[in-house]
Amino acid sequence: MEAIRLPNGNLLAPYRAETDGTIGDGMIEIGPDHPDFESWSRHVAELEPAAAPASGLETVAEARGRLGKGEFVEQKHPRDDKGEFAPKGEGAGGAAESNPNEDSKKISTRKTAFKDKNKDLIESYKNTRKSVTHIRNTVFSQNDLDKIDKANTDLQSLFKNYTKEVLLYPELKDTESKANIVLDISKNTGIDHKIVDRFLEAWAETSNFSKQSICNQMAIEKELKSPISKYQKDNLDYLVPSAQEREDGISKAIPLVKQVYANTQNMFKAMGFKPDDTIFVYRGMATPVRDLNAVGGLVYHGNSSESWTFKKDIADGFGNRTYVSRVKIKDIYSTAYTGIGVMREGEVVVLDNANRNVFLSKRKFK
Repeated sequence: MEAIRLPNGNLLAPYRAETDGTIGDGMIEIGPDHPDFESWSRHVAELEPAAAPASGLETVAEARGRLGKGEFVEQKHPRDDKGEFAPKGEGAGGAAESNPNEDSKKISTRKTAFKDKNKDLIESYKNTRKSVTHIRNTVFSQNDLDKIDKANTDLQSLFKNYTKEVLLYPELKDTESKANIVLDISKNTGIDHKIVDRFLEAWAETSNFSKQSICNQMAIEKELKSPISKYQKDNLDYLVPSAQEREDGISKAIPLVKQVYANTQNMFKAMGFKPDDTIFVYRGMATPVRDLNAVGGLVYHGNSSESWTFKKDIADGFGNRTYVSRVKIKDIYSTAYTGIGVMREGEVVVLDNANRNVFLSKRKFK
């Protein structure tokens, strides 16, 4: 989650809230007199020059202009009477020619080539991942943490290679790569790219404390069978009391939720992962997890979907306790390369956190 600078000069900053043992994400307005204002203000200032426009992607033409032409062939996307490229190639010159079966074959060919080209990196990741000792206590050893860091570095390299070699995204800055993701989701769902952009942006602002974000969480529960927490239910009752407004918000979010999850699972499948294979991710929190599990770890009571990260140093910045969890591929809703998530933070959005087994990444805390 990122802090946001408000028009009055204050900041809307992330914080952790706990309700009946359930830990959730929230946002709180802070001013210059708050002890964390200066550090958050510096963080926001660093991001502001590279931030995407608050209004999102205004037109497909503007988005492609930022991205460079790459695979975008102008002749296949006729201009409309205003001289702009129309979405899906539907302009004054008629619809662009497209053969879904041919496109599918091309993608399948690229996936095969990707897997062959990256087989050494895939094997390196899997070997390092398997070498992590089976845990029988609450704390990971430093040796295991070093192995996880190496494995996750390999994994993120694979993500980048997948976007270049299979999805044909050019080598661009993170904000521009997100524009590619927006356009692809728009193409695959038929939903206007501005709506897609806002759907992804809502998570970056707050994952639980706005009308759109909490309706998105409800859509995740409904479509992906990942139960919401009491904290989220309370937020829903407070933010969206109207049953009709809830239903509208959830129904609009469901096709986007489905597409983000499909993008994510397809990427892991292309790398040779199976649904029950596991990866390691981190989450930083200020609130301690107290419940023990059967193998000497801890039981974390979280939300329907939550932000974790592949990077321990990023997690360390979100609280004085950093936890690590072994997560199944089928429980990964999104990565920063397939939909929701911040690339520079190595963000990964995890499902089914109601009773997640976690372990400490270190013994002593501030």
